[in-house]
Amino acid sequence: MALKDFLNTGSSSSSDDDGWINIDNTSWSPERPGDTIEGELVEKKFNIGKWNHNLYVIRRGDGSCRDVWGCYRLDKKMDEIREGDIIRIRYKGEITKSDGEFMYDYDVLKKITK
Repeated sequence: MALKDFLNTGSSSSSDDDGWINIDNTSWSPERPGDTIEGELVEKKFNIGKWNHNLYVIRRGDGSCRDVWGCYRLDKKMDEIREGDIIRIRYKGEITKSDGEFMYDYDVLKKITK
């Protein structure tokens, strides 16, 4: 089969993507309050990128890993979480600070193992 047969310059339907994953979609980005991600904390990375943010790598139940970018409230809650812990991060939405600016808020839950 020729390379041109793999290239599709027209529109494609979602069924064309069945069995494929988007490799550019490795970061978890919650869209609405209540959105969650859960799995094993594989790694904590510090001072990443231009803004020196923290990055948390979560291995989900299906074996895929997702990056979760830190922010002030999430970083504070992740201080108590260790690599290897099974966690759930729940996006709570935006809260307004006293100066009128907003920040993102999260719940972080750790699974109790027996």
